Amino acid sequence: MKGLLAAKDEKSAKAIAPAPPPPRDDGPERAAAARTLQRFCRSVADDGPLLWQAPRLFGCAGAADLLLGTAAGWRRVRRSASLDVRGERLAKATLARLAALRLTAVDLTGAGRGDGDLLALQPLLPTLERLVLNDWPELASLHEFFRTPAPRLRVLSVAECSRLGDGGVAIVWELPALVDLCLYGCPLLTPRCARGLHRDAPLARLNISGCYKLGDDFLRLLFHAKPHCALYTNPNDNAS
Repeated sequence: MKGLLAAKDEKSAKAIAPAPPPPRDDGPERAAAARTLQRFCRSVADDGPLLWQAPRLFGCAGAADLLLGTAAGWRRVRRSASLDVRGERLAKATLARLAALRLTAVDLTGAGRGDGDLLALQPLLPTLERLVLNDWPELASLHEFFRTPAPRLRVLSVAECSRLGDGGVAIVWELPALVDLCLYGCPLLTPRCARGLHRDAPLARLNISGCYKLGDDFLRLLFHAKPHCALYTNPNDNAS
C-alpha cells in the first residue's frame, strides 16, 4: 500500500513540476554578433582616422584580431607609432603580424600567455621605447626575448606575471636605456634577481609591490647600485 501511495505521489509531483526548458541554441546569436563586430571593425578601419592616430583596441573581444585582419585596418596600424590592445587575448597569427610593425610604444596587457607568444614579438625591440606585458599568466622568462637588442626601451612593465622568476628577469638590468621597471605582483622574485644590477644601469624608478620575497637584502643591493632610484606602488604610474 505504501509503495502504491509513493508511486502515486511521485507521478503527481512529476505532473505538477514544470518541465525543464529546452537547451538554448545561441549559435545564431553569436554568429549575428560576430557579423556585427566585423562590420563595425571594417567601418572603423575605413572611416575612423582619429582612432588610428593612437589605436586603442581594448575591451571588445575579437576586435583587434578582426581589425588587424582587414587590409584597411592594417594600413592604418602601419602608420601608427603606438598600439594599445589591453585586455584582448590575441591570436598567435595577430601577434606575428604585429612583429612587422615599427612601434615605439605598445600595451599588450593580457594579449599573450607565455614565452612562445613573447618571442614572436622580438622584431619590435629595435624601435620600442615603452613595452607593457602585464598579466601574461604563463610568462616565465624574459631572457631569450631580450637577447635581441632593445637600445631604446625606457619603460618596461611585467605586472602580475606571476610565474616570472629570478633567472627570468635578471637580463633586464642589462637594458641600456631602461629607466622605469614595474615588477608589481611577481611573487616568485627573490633578492637573487638583482645580482646583476650595476651602477651604470640607467634605472631611476622601480615598482616591487606584491613581490613578497624581496626584502631588506634586495633593497641593500638596489640602493648600493642605484642610491637615487625611486620606488613606487601604482603599476599604472609609469614614466612617459
